[in-house]
Amino acid sequence: PELVTRPDLKVFLPPISGVTVYIIGDVAAIPDTSKPLAVRLHDESYDSELFGNHASTGRQWLVFGLEECIKAAQAGGTGLFVYNRQEGNALGEVSKFLVHNARAVLGNSVDNFYQQQERVTGATDIRLFELSADVLLWLGVSKIDRFV
Repeated sequence: PELVTRPDLKVFLPPISGVTVYIIGDVAAIPDTSKPLAVRLHDESYDSELFGNHASTGRQWLVFGLEECIKAAQAGGTGLFVYNRQEGNALGEVSKFLVHNARAVLGNSVDNFYQQQERVTGATDIRLFELSADVLLWLGVSKIDRFV
């Protein structure tokens, strides 16, 4: 939290490890607006995706996004699954587990989630969505048929 609130710091590097793009289907079809394109912008949810934790919905969205990308590819187009390594709203795994534990004790509501996130880390969300949009531009995306 100190890194976010200290005015003497000129640069803040969030705890993210980058972006991975999974392309399902024909790469050449990505810029072709006559072919279907499905896109899922997905933030890492380690606890849900790997361990099946029900405190977050990451795993369900991961599976749904992949299914929609596969459908676009099967229809002759492409599916782009952009996987952002921004665990726990880019506040890190340990912070996320502390927040989930606090929610389990103090109540599981949306308001309590953000209150605990702010209490534990000093911020509620520091994700950088610009990275996701840049990837789409680099790949030549000009039209998305299914954004999930």
